[in-house]
Amino acid sequence: MRIGIITNKFAPSGGMERDAQDVVRELLRQGHEITVFTKKADPALDLVPMVELIVCPLSFLPNKIQDESFNWWLNRECPKRALDFILSCSRTDAGDVVACGGTHIGFLHDAGRTPTFFDRRAIRLETRSFERAKLIIAHSQKMAGEIEDYYGIPGEKIRVIYPPVDTERFTPVSAEKRLELKRSFGLPEDRIVFLFPSSSHERKGYPFLSSFFESTDLPVHLAVVGRPIHNEGENISYLGYSREIENCYRAADYTIMASQYEPFGLVGIESLLCGTPIVMTDETGCCEVVTSPAVTAFRKGDSADLAAKIKEIVTRGAKPLAESEVTQSLRYDPHLQTHVKLLLDAWRRRGKSPGV
Repeated sequence: MRIGIITNKFAPSGGMERDAQDVVRELLRQGHEITVFTKKADPALDLVPMVELIVCPLSFLPNKIQDESFNWWLNRECPKRALDFILSCSRTDAGDVVACGGTHIGFLHDAGRTPTFFDRRAIRLETRSFERAKLIIAHSQKMAGEIEDYYGIPGEKIRVIYPPVDTERFTPVSAEKRLELKRSFGLPEDRIVFLFPSSSHERKGYPFLSSFFESTDLPVHLAVVGRPIHNEGENISYLGYSREIENCYRAADYTIMASQYEPFGLVGIESLLCGTPIVMTDETGCCEVVTSPAVTAFRKGDSADLAAKIKEIVTRGAKPLAESEVTQSLRYDPHLQTHVKLLLDAWRRRGKSPGV
């Protein structure tokens, strides 16, 4: 098939941009022809020579109006190409299939924010994208519920397909290698280390977590990777940016997040595949598909509950997950091939009930 992919950025990145690149990689492996529509591309990305790349330069525009300009451009450019279908991984109404990793209304609701002028414009565009799409892929049941409840989209138009993970990159290592990595990052060996990977500290709950770690006398340590912090201390350290996040997971005893809004939380699955259990709020989307002992869930915004759960972890001690424990705790297949098969099957069966 000839398939179009819409993504904000075709360059090394995280979130939906990385999902889009993973899907492109697997579709190419299967022999499909791919056209990528994007705002920005990195010529050094290995996928660039393998696709037809169409770039809409928007860097001269303010961020708050880029989505609408991109959408206008897409509605002119996409019809010029004879594509079997277009998968949109960004906020636009030009896609036949919309991959939804989060909704703007859901974000505002969970963050307790009142919509601004630009929020309302984003919601209008997002609503059109859901209404015009022939199929919506929600990355969690939480997402599917938001699309139905907040946007009035009928459930039969939505399929829940959990996001893929690079299962060749995120793998467990031996206890000796974990200790070697912990030492290479300068992390304390006499404390339980919690990794906080984030490029958006406010949304991911860093102020909430750092307040606990700064004040606790428990033998714990918070290691931050991603955006810089300004409050390093005995219980908190900054590891910088890392292109080898898998080794950060392996060096830690737990991965922790306290997000205001986390429609799925792919870092949780990446961490588990590296053998590192996770600590997440009970509203994090990936908790739908992870069971004990791989996950410890606490109530969002409840500092007393967080403290109680961390104390329980300290009492039982840190122990990496065995491969069998990961398999038993994870209730979906995160392989990329499985994800793309489900995606293509959903496209072929669009308009039919999931059970048909």
